[in-house]
Amino acid sequence: MNTHRGMALITVMGILTLMATVTLNMLRDSTAARQLAQGQRFKHQAKWTLDGAEHIILNSTTSPRPGNEQSLRLEEHEVRYRWHDRNTCFNLNALVVPAADSSASAPGLTAAQRVFAALLQNYGMNSAQSALLTQAISARLFAQSATRPLPVLDTPSQLRHFGLIPSALWPLLAQQLCVLPSTTLSLNLNALTTATAPLFRALLLGLLDDAEVARIIAQRPAQGWHSREAFLQALPRPLPALSSHLQSVTRFDSREWELELWMRSASAFAVQRTRLIQRDRAFEIRYRLYGLTGE
Repeated sequence: MNTHRGMALITVMGILTLMATVTLNMLRDSTAARQLAQGQRFKHQAKWTLDGAEHIILNSTTSPRPGNEQSLRLEEHEVRYRWHDRNTCFNLNALVVPAADSSASAPGLTAAQRVFAALLQNYGMNSAQSALLTQAISARLFAQSATRPLPVLDTPSQLRHFGLIPSALWPLLAQQLCVLPSTTLSLNLNALTTATAPLFRALLLGLLDDAEVARIIAQRPAQGWHSREAFLQALPRPLPALSSHLQSVTRFDSREWELELWMRSASAFAVQRTRLIQRDRAFEIRYRLYGLTGE
């Protein structure tokens, strides 16, 4: 009798354990499905909200303030946004063009390639290493341009995946990089700051040291320089060799912009990057990137 009771008890316990396991699995599946549905709803809601915020911002802004995080509230949603001046960073797609000219200091490199090589030298490479690495990157990008339209690169991080940039160098170099849907380099001399001093020095092909570059930035006229001649006169010593070089890679205003917008929920995050060109104080959308949280 006791044996039968024991077997019955074991059977009941087994059935209860099985039912509890099934119930727990159903609960987990239900929770996962609910979270997935909530995530999808947030994703769709976020796209419309960010697009709406973008429309409001672009129609109310003529002079963007790069770097400052700002906010905008649309009904119950708060959208955060930040402007990025893309005429103050090195456009990696400018390296797509193969070398066509030559100079005594860097044979076979274009003006944009010479700036990139000088930027590498600012971070410790010698001239031979920087020239070879620049040419290797250009060759890889040029090969890819034959099979896909511009931009060859959508984000700077794609360059890192080539495996050509030393890992220790990347965190510093990445701060000075961006991508634009063109193969030109056009840096705004009036917008480069101490944060972009390494790029400013590279733009001058390393002919000035860090202290001299810092003084040039600090002494820049409040209204900026209006010509390359005025800029060259502001240099601590005559550098006539820079005149033709600067002609092809500099400007005095910013036209290329990126508007980064993002929003959060309790369990999700959405970001949108809108690439823009400014013409006559109005913005023209080039394209949008969704879901990219960094460069």
